[in-house]
Amino acid sequence: MRSWDPLVRTQGLPSGRWVVAVSGGMDSMALLWELRFRHQRHGPPGGAVELVVAHLDHRMRRGSGADSDWLSGICRAWGVVLVRDRVSWNPTSEDDARRARYDFLDEVRRSTGGVAILTAHHADDQAETVLFRILRGTGVAGLQGIPARRGVIHRPMLHRSRVDIREHVVRHGIPFRTDPSNRSRRYARNRIRHDVIPRLEAHGLPQLRRSLVRLSENARRAEAEREALEHVAFREVLCAPRDGRLEWPASTVAGWPDALTRRLLRSAARSLGVTLTASSTNAAVETLPSLRPGQGLDLSGGLRLSRGRERWILQRSLDDVWEEVEVGRTEPRAGVLRLGRRRFFWEWSPATPRGASPDPTSLALRPDVSLRLRGWRPGDRIRLDYGSKPVAKLLAERGVAAVDRPSTPILADPDGSIVWVPGAAVAAVRPDPAGRDSFVLRCTPETHG
Repeated sequence: MRSWDPLVRTQGLPSGRWVVAVSGGMDSMALLWELRFRHQRHGPPGGAVELVVAHLDHRMRRGSGADSDWLSGICRAWGVVLVRDRVSWNPTSEDDARRARYDFLDEVRRSTGGVAILTAHHADDQAETVLFRILRGTGVAGLQGIPARRGVIHRPMLHRSRVDIREHVVRHGIPFRTDPSNRSRRYARNRIRHDVIPRLEAHGLPQLRRSLVRLSENARRAEAEREALEHVAFREVLCAPRDGRLEWPASTVAGWPDALTRRLLRSAARSLGVTLTASSTNAAVETLPSLRPGQGLDLSGGLRLSRGRERWILQRSLDDVWEEVEVGRTEPRAGVLRLGRRRFFWEWSPATPRGASPDPTSLALRPDVSLRLRGWRPGDRIRLDYGSKPVAKLLAERGVAAVDRPSTPILADPDGSIVWVPGAAVAAVRPDPAGRDSFVLRCTPETHG
């Protein structure tokens, strides 16, 4: 391993408390050792570092509990704080386990005041991810693979190969546990790791991993260049989104090549929080020339493109337009929340005397909370006693049709975590009631007749 290229790069990481995801395997133990005995000792420029190890037992194999206990002993010996937990349900896939893991990591970060989450992904993981996405027919954006940073998540070993990490572990005698499930051909990623890539490297492509990593870097550079060019090309066309709506002059884009019109539509949709499907984008480009003022077409993601007299208008369809209100603090308040074609009456007021019957349309909370009552959004998840669950799945189990999800009220905290789905579920982790001084939030649908 080259001495001038460290195993872990922490440039750009803020000082403070870092949450380190550790499974007990070779990669994550190498990351923890490096942070504990090299980086933490000196700290990054500008401040000190405090480490918190986060370990989630996924319960997907026998013996995983022993790994958790072993790691607990290591953390005690190394003087590092450990926060560990185990899922109360059995993940049925790698995707389920991954979502549960990141939910847990973010929960640990927020509860401990962490400023960053560090994972032990490396260059081989990057190569395997890129090849996996190629085989699934990804676009250019998907070829970027695993980002070195996304929000508070940092991957400081993404530049290092598995061989480099193994040499580092052997040289310094770093202890680690071996997960037998990593050898199982049951998972597609393991088949790519142990079968596909080694065979291709042995039959004429010895630099395949490096080539795949270079492909991800080229794709990331191409996407950055595309975004910069689109900003220049469209800044005179697209005004700032307002109330879920974008407009641009019809004369400006008349005669544009289909490829440029396609990029304009996708860029406009992204600014409204929607990623258009390829089929929807292609259908729009083919249909646009034939549309007359007053006509329009529905796109994916609940968007509608309409032709005005002199402008194109892209907006959320009526069923996907929702209002959002802030509730909490100590003063009583009330109002009406409009979600698509539905209206909900809401009220924030002191709790009724003890002994009142439980009401599924109300929730008791501390009077000083700050929450937002809004409509359902794609990607919303709620943490229940048995684990994290998509709100969409929760609503489906209660007979709510997909078309009615945007018209379902959701209570969320400032970080976006779901606290309550009125009439359906209350999160396992939420602001606790404050006894007799608590307030109650009521949310009831408007009834007719």
